[in-house]
Amino acid sequence: MFVLFDECWRPDPQLGPQPEPIPGQHNSQWVRCPAQAWLMDTSKWPLLKHYEPLAQTMQQVAELKQFKRPLICTEYMARTAGSTFHTHTVFFHKEKIGAINWGLVAGKTQTYFPWGSPVNATTPLVWFHDIFNASGSPYSPYEVQFFKDLQGTASK
Repeated sequence: MFVLFDECWRPDPQLGPQPEPIPGQHNSQWVRCPAQAWLMDTSKWPLLKHYEPLAQTMQQVAELKQFKRPLICTEYMARTAGSTFHTHTVFFHKEKIGAINWGLVAGKTQTYFPWGSPVNATTPLVWFHDIFNASGSPYSPYEVQFFKDLQGTASK
């Protein structure tokens, strides 16, 4: 899978077949994007990725705003780390910060497992990332309703 703006997991990306997932392990086959030097050049844009509770995220945003550059949070939303849709999405919207979260559907990337999960771990009660089960049903109907409600206010 080609990934833009990612600097984590397996280094040295290459074209061709990618590693198979290791059962129960978070992002075991993920590889970095091919433009690492360009991606990490923070003179082009401040680097914002934050899996911490909202208070720490707000502090980091305040520090980065001094550069007067557009902000995109390239990683957030890790439920067990205190970064949730309910705490962070409204803040990012209010501050006009783009935000990208890991995971959409529980699948081969297995990002519903937390970092450091052991091989063959059982599915956690509280998912780390991901919004939908492989069947298409929501992990949390409450979160899906939150986005539907937010969408009604986002265009105003």
